[in-house]
Amino acid sequence: PRSTPGRTSFPTRRSSDLETGYVFTVDSLPATQDYPLSVMLRKSSDKAYPFRSITLVVHQRWTLPVPDAAAQARADARRHFTAIGQPRPPRCMRDSLLMVRNDTLVADLSADDGELRAHGISLHPYTFPLATLRLPKGAKGRITVRHLMQREIITGIESVGLSIP
Repeated sequence: PRSTPGRTSFPTRRSSDLETGYVFTVDSLPATQDYPLSVMLRKSSDKAYPFRSITLVVHQRWTLPVPDAAAQARADARRHFTAIGQPRPPRCMRDSLLMVRNDTLVADLSADDGELRAHGISLHPYTFPLATLRLPKGAKGRITVRHLMQREIITGIESVGLSIP
């Protein structure tokens, strides 16, 4: 599925696909600004989820345009993205920079007493914030979300989404 800033994307795939990963593509960001990313889960009330939490890995791969590549050296662009607080300086390519980020997210779905943290009738929606990234206009991304649980097939998770406001 494609993600557009300001929208939430929920793919219609089986929860067993969470092992191989849900892939979200961001075509092009409309402006240079801070983007707070969030992972969203929908837990089904029809199928039991056997754990209190789920551990996810979120792999982000961003292609960042170099600001005015003809007038500015790639080293200057690299310093620019380091100065705005990116976790690791991006790798320089011919006309863009590549930034890769991996986050591990432990998503608590229920409290210690077993009470669900989300409310719903047939689906229980959860939102888990990730880091806020300052990304430039025209940045393109590919974000993969998959689980790190011992079991291969995870039941009870209906869908996974990504929110980019």
